Amino acid sequence: MNNGLASSARDALELLFQGNTRFFKRPDSVNGNGHDFFKVKPAELVSGDQMPFCAILSCSDSHVAPELMFDQIVGDLFVIRTPGNHASMPALASIEYALLELKVPLIIVLGHSCCGAIQATLDRELTGVELPTQNLNLSVDALIPAVRNAVKSNQAEIEKEDLVNDAVRLHVEQTIDSLLESPVIKKVRERNEVGIIGAFYNLNSGDVEFSRWH
Repeated sequence: MNNGLASSARDALELLFQGNTRFFKRPDSVNGNGHDFFKVKPAELVSGDQMPFCAILSCSDSHVAPELMFDQIVGDLFVIRTPGNHASMPALASIEYALLELKVPLIIVLGHSCCGAIQATLDRELTGVELPTQNLNLSVDALIPAVRNAVKSNQAEIEKEDLVNDAVRLHVEQTIDSLLESPVIKKVRERNEVGIIGAFYNLNSGDVEFSRWH
């Protein structure tokens, strides 16, 4: 659990940076931020109040597991997962809850390489062929601006995977912009009680690349 280890956004980011370094550079040292997960009883993991030190808006891709990539244990992270890490209304409500009730000092919008949701959006844009269901089409509509901007800014020859990854990075920043429109988030930021940052997870290396503070 957090146990007060991260009282500020920068402290929280440092914990995540160190955890990710253990994950992709020294996997034999992964230990759940000092906990031996396999020696902890389930009841001990959920005892007491929730005390996460970070809220993460992540993609629903099964290859993306924030607790693993940041080497944290159950209860350390408040994770919201949507296709393409889109800030849907339920996702935004979850983030606002994490700020108001759980007092997390850090919000991360986490994209990842080879994102299937972004790739599906790109394919639909390039071919004009709709996705199989109405709900799938609705789920990728919010990703269109980032995909179109990525295509527009890459007029020269570019590998499709690189184009997808460019769109992922753009979408992370656009998602943060949409979060900043929330009156709740605005008020908490005005009190300097939260930091917001984007991140990009490389599926092949396990490395997380952080962007700029907001």
